[in-house]
Amino acid sequence: MLTMITIIVSMTLAMAVFAAALALKSPKRDQGVFFALFLGLYAIVKLDELTLMLGGYSLAPHALGLAFSVKLFLAPCIYFYSRSLMSSEARWLKRSDWPALITPILAIIMAVPFYILPPDQKIGLLSPELRDPDLYANALLGCQIGLVLFIISSLAYLYATHKIFRSHDRSLREMFSRIDDKTASWLCWVIIVLALGWSVHALTEILALSGYRAMEVLLAYQFFEMLWIGLIAFCGITQQPMSLEASTKQTSTAPRPSLDEARMTKIANRLDQAMQQQRLFENPDLSLRDLSDALNVSENQLSETFSRHFGRNFFRLCERIPHFICLPAA
Repeated sequence: MLTMITIIVSMTLAMAVFAAALALKSPKRDQGVFFALFLGLYAIVKLDELTLMLGGYSLAPHALGLAFSVKLFLAPCIYFYSRSLMSSEARWLKRSDWPALITPILAIIMAVPFYILPPDQKIGLLSPELRDPDLYANALLGCQIGLVLFIISSLAYLYATHKIFRSHDRSLREMFSRIDDKTASWLCWVIIVLALGWSVHALTEILALSGYRAMEVLLAYQFFEMLWIGLIAFCGITQQPMSLEASTKQTSTAPRPSLDEARMTKIANRLDQAMQQQRLFENPDLSLRDLSDALNVSENQLSETFSRHFGRNFFRLCERIPHFICLPAA
């Protein structure tokens, strides 16, 4: 069974390295770099697991434990990738972003005493016959604290990523009648899968540190991890840059004027008339900008009419109002 686990870990490692190289070719540089960084860090984690399984740290004891803090950078990479993906402009790290990396940096500082241990003491921790009891107890406590930090920070970053996705999705629904080709819906599933997968990983690690290691559970986890990393890599590499029209940014940031009911009724009547005469609903990619140009009404006023007069955003209106079919003509 250990052989099978080793093969699966090796395949996951190779897949992550290959996908990271492809991600760097993304047309949107910041998007590609953050995604490649996520995959590259994942490859380091898998390389650490593989080296430990094969006993490779006996040849390079100084490298033992270097991947301890790498895991805590995975979720921030997903967060920064999502932010760059859903922005029309390049979104690199700014000074205000550095506090978001406090937890991973804290893990690195906490691991410094272990990193500077002599090689023989590091190797001794892997052998019950050679290990120093006090040193092993401290290392065990550090690993447990690191796992707690990992799961808390990962869930926090995944939640922040989910908020970015939902905010972007709402903006799309305000602007377009069809959003399936403009949204990264796969990212929502990635958040769920990573949250569950990393929680299981933390649980198995805690059990292993307590002396209990079920090889069947470990094999199942490694197999499903290989599958989800493969799917994430495929979706991320094939995902095109998502940039809204310039007017989208203006609409979301400009203050909306307050229209009275008479003005909204007038806009709604003009909208109904334009739909019937110009057959705008035949355009499957009908956008708020298209309606604004056709009616000579600002996008802000249209959005307010949709939300207050019709009680729905543009996307939902296209689904439910008969004149807003927004499908190709038969």
